[in-house]
Amino acid sequence: MRVAFIGPVGSGKSSQAQRLSWSLPFYNRSPRLSTGDLVRAQIEARTPLGARIGALHDAGEPVPDGVVFDLLLPHVRTAGGFVLDDFPANAGQAEILDAELEERGAGPLRHVISLEGPSDDELVGRVLGGRVHSRATDAAYHLKNDPPPGPEKRLDPGPFERRSDDTEESLRRRLGAYRREHALLKEHYEARGVLTVIDAGRPLDKVAEGVLDALGHPENPQYYAV
Repeated sequence: MRVAFIGPVGSGKSSQAQRLSWSLPFYNRSPRLSTGDLVRAQIEARTPLGARIGALHDAGEPVPDGVVFDLLLPHVRTAGGFVLDDFPANAGQAEILDAELEERGAGPLRHVISLEGPSDDELVGRVLGGRVHSRATDAAYHLKNDPPPGPEKRLDPGPFERRSDDTEESLRRRLGAYRREHALLKEHYEARGVLTVIDAGRPLDKVAEGVLDALGHPENPQYYAV
């Protein structure tokens, strides 16, 4: 399965991508690949690339597409299936990804899920109102809408922290960049017949149901019986 989740910051891409990845049968598990996680790992590891990326972040500049692909493509090339989180972010990235998948004979993306609906103010409020991530697993949670598992479940030890770039200024800048790119990105995948738009303003579980409906319920064993 090759699926991509696109949409504005705060729309729930990470939550839905990791829910889908976790719900698939083990023998067909598709890893969640997040460009944000890959970028943050470089910054936190204080690699030379991380220092360069950190300087761009501090200046309010986007990470160049070439850097994003250098981080992501090795994972795409070794995964039979994958769930992309917040990638592609623009039509240019989509075209390069299409060419990469075609070159290695993997076939194109089968589904692109676009999470839309909430206003920018709602999205900013949603993130600032409780979005956290796990230092142990990089899994995304929301303290109100999708809280981390308790220690008694022994599923994710945490600790659970807010991301340093989750500030109102940064979020609104990212939303502005998203709005400029998203129309062309949607057109790209609409033309290929793989785009599904889902209302991200609904409760998390309802959005997850919509995602699974769009994908034909791949978590069910009968999906693989034919």
